[in-house]
Amino acid sequence: MGSSSSKDSNNGAIAPEQRRQRTKEMFGFYQKQFEAEQVPVMSIPRCARMLLAQHRDDLSAAVARTVEAAVASSSNNNNTAGGDDTDDDNGQDRKQETVNESAKLVIVDCRTSAEKSVSTIPCAVSEDDVTRLLDERVKTNDDTDDIVAACYCTIGYRSGKVVRSINARGVRGVRAYNLDGSILGWAHAQLPVVSADGEIVQRVHVFGKKWDVAPANYETKTFPLM
Repeated sequence: MGSSSSKDSNNGAIAPEQRRQRTKEMFGFYQKQFEAEQVPVMSIPRCARMLLAQHRDDLSAAVARTVEAAVASSSNNNNTAGGDDTDDDNGQDRKQETVNESAKLVIVDCRTSAEKSVSTIPCAVSEDDVTRLLDERVKTNDDTDDIVAACYCTIGYRSGKVVRSINARGVRGVRAYNLDGSILGWAHAQLPVVSADGEIVQRVHVFGKKWDVAPANYETKTFPLM
């Protein structure tokens, strides 16, 4: 059993834009592991827009304002907020299937409880929560509302496997996507991560120096995972 104590990691020598680019490259590398299964990707601005539209009442005022500002900024910068394109690791657009924005958004944190204790994306639920949701949907044959699951981990590998698993179940009206850049990409988009009590924090778990590409103003935590 590994220690649950944390240590601060400082990789501040990497310039901010290099951190963002490395996040893109790492996500692109892991996403390529799922090419055969054609695991779909959801852009972060789209996810943020859906979060704001559907879950504003579940967010604190500070979180809602921060998400709103980031969504507005992404639209003003003419990036992916209005479409289905995301950047691959070479800066090229990769076309993704259309996301049903009228569907119910479920954000799925595919990390361990220890990682979640450092920070999460607002309104995220666990893999177990989603499994129960899908099981109940199958049991009751309820497909009243379509569901879009935006899955994330640190940088996209574990969440890609969860996306593959959810979509393989073939539950009617449910489609899962790998969130572009995962929680590191979310942070780079100037979107908030929160503590267990819902307060905005600037810290995130990473596995080590190689993955320490969070925004420069973030505190990064590393500790052994179960």
